[in-house]
Amino acid sequence: MSYHIFGLFSSILQSFLLILGFGCAVNKCGDFFKVLEEESDDHFKKAFDKVTSDFMDDFNNSFSSFHLISSNVSKLSVLGYELIIGEKFIKKTKDGKILVNDKNVIFDNYEEKIDKLNEKIKNYKSRLLSMKDNNSIELEISDQEDEEIEEVSAE
Repeated sequence: MSYHIFGLFSSILQSFLLILGFGCAVNKCGDFFKVLEEESDDHFKKAFDKVTSDFMDDFNNSFSSFHLISSNVSKLSVLGYELIIGEKFIKKTKDGKILVNDKNVIFDNYEEKIDKLNEKIKNYKSRLLSMKDNNSIELEISDQEDEEIEEVSAE
């Protein structure tokens, strides 16, 4: 099944490249004949020189384009692999931007948040204990008053 799908994609790519190459060849021939008709003297040499220089420029540009394509495909494949194995995560910000973060960065942020929350809880507990020690007499008095009120209401 996968062989047939691969064959389909490869034949589509080959057809696309054939049509693209044919279009480029027609364009270069058109440029050649245009210069051939416009020049009055030594027209064949000037047309040939223009077409070959354009062809060489396009050929040189194809190497830089191939380098850009290959480097970006390799970056995307590495990123895809890291996303699949869970080394990186995709995260959407409040502004709607999509970011790719490392797993370690996200977990470090969570650990920092958890540590801060634990610190706040410890501070709150110590405050409660200090307030309880200071107000323990008042709490006992209010508990006794509550019991008296319950007894009066029960009668």
